[in-house]
Amino acid sequence: MAYISLDYLQQGESISTFNPASNALILKPWETRPIVVSKLMNTLRLNQVTLAATDMAASLSFYQNLGLILIVDSAPRYVRFEFPAPPEGGAPATLSLHDAPADWTPQEHAPLIYFELDDLDAFITQKRLSPLTSPEDKSYLWREADVLDPAGNKIRLYQAGENRRFPPWRVG
Repeated sequence: MAYISLDYLQQGESISTFNPASNALILKPWETRPIVVSKLMNTLRLNQVTLAATDMAASLSFYQNLGLILIVDSAPRYVRFEFPAPPEGGAPATLSLHDAPADWTPQEHAPLIYFELDDLDAFITQKRLSPLTSPEDKSYLWREADVLDPAGNKIRLYQAGENRRFPPWRVG
């Protein structure tokens, strides 16, 4: 089967079959073999994380300083950032902030957000960040330091290299 964009449909072609096994739309053109129009993405992907912001202007500045790119600006109610493009390709993840009351505080066991870096120590110095503790090498082969954003959300900055996806104890 061949892959084809919907832009290339010829007169007389129509979508006649959806194949759930391959998540593909199949064309049955009038005098040729079937053509796969598009594969539907039906795999789980992380799209974005949304955090509360008690001071949107301060939070906006904090995340832009980290290198995130502002793509939606509905401040002071909502903003959305895009991470730099992943080196291996694909669409970058996004992070959004929504307005929270000034007296809001994160819960003690709130989800922890991890931002991966190639050089943790250089990044902390370059961005003039004040981590809660000095960067620390962990037994699971990552180097980590936590920072708080202006609303008190804990962000874990870390450096793991290949050990993020391929630790020596990886299963499968």
